[in-house]
Amino acid sequence: MKKMRYALVGIAAASYCTAIVPWSAAANADGLKRPVLYEFIQQTVGDHPSLKASEAALSAARARARGQSRPVYNPELEIGYESAEVNTKEIGISQAFDWSGKRGARAGVGRAEIDAAEAAYALARKTILTEILTALGDYHTEYQKHGVAVEKEALSLEFLAIANRLRSAGEIPRAELLTAQLALAESRAEK
Repeated sequence: MKKMRYALVGIAAASYCTAIVPWSAAANADGLKRPVLYEFIQQTVGDHPSLKASEAALSAARARARGQSRPVYNPELEIGYESAEVNTKEIGISQAFDWSGKRGARAGVGRAEIDAAEAAYALARKTILTEILTALGDYHTEYQKHGVAVEKEALSLEFLAIANRLRSAGEIPRAELLTAQLALAESRAEK
């Protein structure tokens, strides 16, 4: 039963997605307002805390990658003075070179961290969209079930009225009238 429910929710979510895309494309082409569902999803996704956290992690990964791609070694300036029998003064500049490719390796690690953060962001976004569409599908299903229950109750009331008329005319036995009353009670219980 649960598998069937999840399948129906998936179908409902897919139908929402496929119904939104052509309509929004037509709406944008005609200069009309976008559908309310699209706006709701964009607002919910834009304000969601887990996406804000994923965006911050992505920004931090990009900043770390920029730092890791910079030179590893800084130039050094040396100044020396010695006062003895002979005064000596010396000035020196030194720069270490990255012969082993540390800078390139660090830049590669930074790119990999950016890729991982982008994947985490995409996963968080898709998870939120899935949750939203599943909840909307569940709501739509429950709304339709409620409508069916109301309609079933109305039909049960009509069935009971017909059964009362037929019973008073003597055309049906009391058991049939009780069956109509039971059907009405069941429809009210399901509502």
